[in-house]
Amino acid sequence: MFNRINILFQSLVKPFYKENATVIFLVYMFFLLGVGHLDGEGIYEMQIKLVTALLNSTSFLLIVFFCWLLYVRKVAAFVHSWFKKPELAFLSIFNSLGVVQRFFLLLLIQVCLLLPILIYLTVIFGIGLYHHFYTSLIYVAVYICLLCIVPVFYYLFSLNPLNKVPSFAWKGIDISAGLLPAYPRILVRFVAARQKVIWLGIKIITCGLLYGIARNNTLSEYDVAFPCMFFVFGILTNAIIIHRIRAFEESNLSFYRGLPVSMKRRWGYFALVYFILLIPEFITAALLTPVHLHYADALNFALLGYSLTLMMASITYLADFTMKGFLLRILLLFSIQYSFIIKNTLIYLYPSYFVLAFLFYCFAYYRFETIAEK
Repeated sequence: MFNRINILFQSLVKPFYKENATVIFLVYMFFLLGVGHLDGEGIYEMQIKLVTALLNSTSFLLIVFFCWLLYVRKVAAFVHSWFKKPELAFLSIFNSLGVVQRFFLLLLIQVCLLLPILIYLTVIFGIGLYHHFYTSLIYVAVYICLLCIVPVFYYLFSLNPLNKVPSFAWKGIDISAGLLPAYPRILVRFVAARQKVIWLGIKIITCGLLYGIARNNTLSEYDVAFPCMFFVFGILTNAIIIHRIRAFEESNLSFYRGLPVSMKRRWGYFALVYFILLIPEFITAALLTPVHLHYADALNFALLGYSLTLMMASITYLADFTMKGFLLRILLLFSIQYSFIIKNTLIYLYPSYFVLAFLFYCFAYYRFETIAEK
């Protein structure tokens, strides 16, 4: 039995965390360490605030449920794609086992793949039980059980190579035709067709956290630093999309660098693509004004998010970073943002980001080479 578990673990669990460990680590580090001491509160007090808000608000709970569902969808798509790899065709030998044995083996693998959620779930249940949120905890328990069990039936079906299984691939809809120039339209369609789940998850996290937290602001109790911290973190998670857009550009659109297009127009297309990707954040900030966000603060949020996104994208031209290396540099940007938020001096930061993004882009655009070309 142990050998069977070990085979599935080495074939499915280990590759999944190898591919996604950096992103999971950054998310955990932010929620457990990054938000501490923001308003003179420690990590423990901050987690109590977050979990209490989660269990006390149906809308907030539904947002979190949807984010968990997106994570499970990613896990299911990963497992399905790996079942179809020729080098893992030997896994079909598990079909010789009884249905019950296969079910519990794959259930164990699913639990291992959901550990990032399940670990934080212990914090939710600990705080929820202490504060007597029994009804909300029952909803959470039932939902997480469904997330663990339902995908296992999908795995059982897809494990058999003779079964024709839906791959969870959604077709993109080209809503940009006739509205955008050709080059930015290609990149927007790439996100819509191949990165829609990640993009949607990032938008839900960023816009949901900003809207949910900023709604607590009133004229008598107004705090911009706390929602700004979560907003910045949400913007930084766009690094995943940025890295994949750049990888797509270099693998499929490298010929564009040799076309007779002015640097001014190239920069305009570059800025337009990332402006489009941030439209949900701009709309959310606009909806919060003027009751929950002052007009000046909403404008600062929009300019900060846009300049930070352009800065992250322009960094990718300086060197051919791996995803891990790129995210480590994004972590440095987060540290810079944190110090400016604490000192309430963001107004001096985003003009610098706009200038640096433009300079990096112009300086490195024609000098950039992928590792494969070196």
